Amino acid sequence: MAVDPGRLRRAVHLAVQIVAPGEWLVTGGRTPHRVTLEAGVPRCDCRDSEVRGGAVCKHRLAVVLQRLPAEVREALRELAVVPLAGRPRSSEYRGRHLQSEARLTGR
Repeated sequence: MAVDPGRLRRAVHLAVQIVAPGEWLVTGGRTPHRVTLEAGVPRCDCRDSEVRGGAVCKHRLAVVLQRLPAEVREALRELAVVPLAGRPRSSEYRGRHLQSEARLTGR
């Protein structure tokens, strides 16, 4: 299962309500969505699931997260508000590397 960090970050803030066995209502985004379990495979009615096919949408992630202990979900929520450190673009890295090298060599 491929999990996009951005979707995971949004999923921890969604609310999940059990509608029936194998069916959940996920709210907290722009519109509510239903996640159902069909032949053991979770499906969502959102556009993201339709367009991206095998990608896991934030609604399906929210259902999975709901099964975790409350302490784990809360820790994930706290982590979700901390910006992820992005890798510098190659030009930024090269510029910083050259500056460091100049300081060390005195050039």
